[in-house]
Amino acid sequence: MLWYLLDRITECDPGKTITATKCFTRSEEIFQHHFINYPIVPGVLQIEMIAQAGGKCIKIYNENLAPALASVKNAKFYHSIFPGDKCEIKAEITQLTSQYARCSGIITVDGEKKSSAEILYSFLDPKITAKLVQDEIVKEWKEKQGI
Repeated sequence: MLWYLLDRITECDPGKTITATKCFTRSEEIFQHHFINYPIVPGVLQIEMIAQAGGKCIKIYNENLAPALASVKNAKFYHSIFPGDKCEIKAEITQLTSQYARCSGIITVDGEKKSSAEILYSFLDPKITAKLVQDEIVKEWKEKQGI
């Protein structure tokens, strides 16, 4: 199953920083079981949101790099995220080499910090991953920027 946890890229300095948004609706599959009478976004998906944002920043910088989450450090969850919340995801690439990359990220809702994490990426073979993932939000952002 592919989880698309970003709706839109709002800002990006390729290879450096990115800001994206995600608005969760009550009808999303994750809320059917997490939790039935108290729906919240699971922490693991919050980590994935940060990882996806950082990955998009790297991909916009160099489309030949195919970042994959390799490790998570210092994940913290401050407040729950509920259906209807519009999340703002900010990620900063703190290290970028030909073999791996690191980012630190934060998720806020209406300015309130909800979670944060540091992500380590390894790079997969882009020939293989290009067939798996159609990166529509990267394409949309590049078109808006005239890239």
